[in-house]
Amino acid sequence: MTSAGGIQIPSRLPLLLTHEGVLLPGSTVRFSVGSPRNMQLVSQRLLKGTSLKSTIIGVIPNTRDPEHDTDDLPTLHKIGTAGIAVQVVGSNWPKPHYTLLITGLCRFSVSSLLKERPFVLAEVEQLDKLEQYTTPATSGASAEDGELGELSQKFYQAAVQVCVSDRYR
Repeated sequence: MTSAGGIQIPSRLPLLLTHEGVLLPGSTVRFSVGSPRNMQLVSQRLLKGTSLKSTIIGVIPNTRDPEHDTDDLPTLHKIGTAGIAVQVVGSNWPKPHYTLLITGLCRFSVSSLLKERPFVLAEVEQLDKLEQYTTPATSGASAEDGELGELSQKFYQAAVQVCVSDRYR
C-alpha cells in the first residue's frame, strides 16, 4: 500500500455509485446507501473487512435513481474519488439502509470493470499523489503559490501590523 512516492490506493476498488453528490479529495461526506448493489458493497466489504485496505472504496457519481436500481449497470463516469469509510451506521427502519461517512483520499480513473454483481468492482489507476498525508504540513501559503500565496502573505502581514499597533495604543 506504500511506495517510494507516497501512499498508493489498491489497483482494484469496489465502487459506491451515488447520486447524492461528489466526493472530493480531502473532504468528508455522508452518503446514504439503500440500493441493492451498494448494500452488498457495505455488507461484504466494509462490515466484514479486517484490514484498513478493505475500508478503501471508490465513489463515483451516478445519475440513475438508486430506488430503481435494475440489473443493468448505468453508464459510469470514468473519474471518481477513492475514499476511506470512517463510519458505517445501519438501520432497519423504515427500510434497511446504511449511512456512510467517507473521507476522500485521491482521484482515480476507471480502467476496466471486473464485475458488476453483487457490487461493482473496477480496475483503477490513481491520478493524484497522496503526499499531503505523508509529508508534514507547511506553515501556510508562500509566495511560490502564485496570486493566492501573495494575497495570503499580505493579509498575514497586515494582521500582524494591526495586532502590534493595537498593543501599543
